[in-house]
Amino acid sequence: MLTLEHVAKRFTECLRKRNLKVAEIAKRTKISRNTILNWCTGASTPNVIDFINVCKEFDLDINYILGLSERDSLSYIISNLDHEQRDAIEIIVISLVEKNG
Repeated sequence: MLTLEHVAKRFTECLRKRNLKVAEIAKRTKISRNTILNWCTGASTPNVIDFINVCKEFDLDINYILGLSERDSLSYIISNLDHEQRDAIEIIVISLVEKNG
């Protein structure tokens, strides 16, 4: 069952992984620091539109945060790999696409 605490924990985890600060999010999105802090602590429920906009702006996986997925976005995971690792993944993906035509 989805709880506000679960959403707050995953939201905060995603921010921490990306080195995002509440002040930066507030500045770029025009959402108050207090509102974002309340989302992080579970003190309040995010406004759906604001929450979606924050997730899109900062490449946060909303499905992961809401518990619909068990891992963070693939694009974020790949972005943390070095050049050689990304090249290897690209080769694998191309191979799979060609195989499945």
